[in-house]
Amino acid sequence: MNIPELLKGATICSSKGGWLLISKGNKCFFFYNPFTRATIQFPDLPDDKCVVYSVMSFSSVPTSSDCSVFAISAFFTEEVLILSIKRGDESWTINMLDNVYVPPNRKDVSFKLSLNNPVFCQGAFYCLDCNGTLGVYDLNGFSWEILVKVPPPNCNFIYKRFLVECGGELLSVYLCNFGEWVRVFRLGMPESVWMEVKHLGKHMLCISTASCISALAPNCRMENKIYFPRLHNGEILYYSLETGTYNSLSSSSPADFYDSQST
Repeated sequence: MNIPELLKGATICSSKGGWLLISKGNKCFFFYNPFTRATIQFPDLPDDKCVVYSVMSFSSVPTSSDCSVFAISAFFTEEVLILSIKRGDESWTINMLDNVYVPPNRKDVSFKLSLNNPVFCQGAFYCLDCNGTLGVYDLNGFSWEILVKVPPPNCNFIYKRFLVECGGELLSVYLCNFGEWVRVFRLGMPESVWMEVKHLGKHMLCISTASCISALAPNCRMENKIYFPRLHNGEILYYSLETGTYNSLSSSSPADFYDSQST
């Protein structure tokens, strides 16, 4: 695929539905569809807020009238900087909100953003912090809430954490420190507790720092598997929840997360 001139020097911030959210420089953002070559421009970030966001995401494809873009900063301690814009707006909404919470049986701590993309689910953007705590930004009230009553899953030696929406529900994916296991949890409602998922049914997950998506698997061989942007013997690495092992498409022998290369 030939890379058009407007993408040179640009960075992919997020993706959804075949669209890429692209940043070029510190404040210029636009959507690009690599399949149709369509481009949709959004207003630039304000000059004084152009370098402080950490991760960005968007709610729906930019051709939709309800598309919103969300950016959050990890560079503050007691406050969090959140920027958002809806399609049709001429400028970004900027909010500096309280970022301190009290976990059960602990002193006050700050929400420390885990650097993976926020997830839009049921009308709000959800973020995961480094301790597994959830933060949620409501687009309607421009409010930021840290869900202290939703304790993180009980996992030790965590290497990475990811969020993904699947069938209207929120899933968290946890990787062990040495890649030995992958565990998946579903946020139960209204109990607001994480419940471990042993089987994804006909779904598959594609997990990366830039974007996490779920989809109905195109065939039964791809069901109940989690795919990573890593290669093992030149093939995409995946983890099977059924067997509890890593594999690649061309190999029937188990692979190891650290015996693979980042794409």
